[in-house]
Amino acid sequence: MIDADEMVALIESCRREMQAMLPADEFASLSSKTRQDYRQLGRTLLQRARYAEGGVAEVMTATRRPTTFYKRLAAFRYCLYADLVGHLKSLHSALSARPAAYSDRS
Repeated sequence: MIDADEMVALIESCRREMQAMLPADEFASLSSKTRQDYRQLGRTLLQRARYAEGGVAEVMTATRRPTTFYKRLAAFRYCLYADLVGHLKSLHSALSARPAAYSDRS
């Protein structure tokens, strides 16, 4: 059976690994308005993909304009990136929060 100190060490190790897994923000240059627009468009595309026969591929390519396709692609990539980072950060937070019983052992 694992003791409390080993558990804390394991949690700390997991926390460091999770921090290392956070991707670099390749979207750092986007304005907050663009980020908001991309999130909304990305979520709309995902919602439509649920009901489209061809799924994501169908909703991404259902246009005749290359600019619309590339905007959809950028929005979809950003939406997935933002969701991934959000989930990784919540995991990181969960690993960082130690139970009160072990906080006195620092």
